[in-house]
Amino acid sequence: MSLIEWSDTFSTGIQYLDHEHERLIEVLNDLCDDVCRKGTEPRVTDRFEALHDMVAAHFSLEEKLMRDHGFGGYEDHKAEHERLLDEIRALSLRHQDGDFDSVEDLLAARLKTWFLDHFRSSHARLDTLRP
Repeated sequence: MSLIEWSDTFSTGIQYLDHEHERLIEVLNDLCDDVCRKGTEPRVTDRFEALHDMVAAHFSLEEKLMRDHGFGGYEDHKAEHERLLDEIRALSLRHQDGDFDSVEDLLAARLKTWFLDHFRSSHARLDTLRP
């Protein structure tokens, strides 16, 4: 089951950022598939860690781009990034504690909503940073 399908409406127009966004959605969908199929703990933990690491690296790149271009709203955007990283870590810990069903529900509800809202609102303004 795909949690999120990539859409050109998510595009920032910055090719390398869009490529990373597509890849992040793939990793999130893989994690969702494992959680929904009640995947083994080590595999799901690895998926959570991969998602967290990829998101953190991507956010670092995105934030540098914003700082370099004097992007208005940088602090709010960065705070959104931090909240997502905290959410991913919290869901991973809940899953490790055996809270499988609520993690599945929260993964679908919170992370899907976060990504979709973030792409539609905050990322829509990133097209101003195009080279």
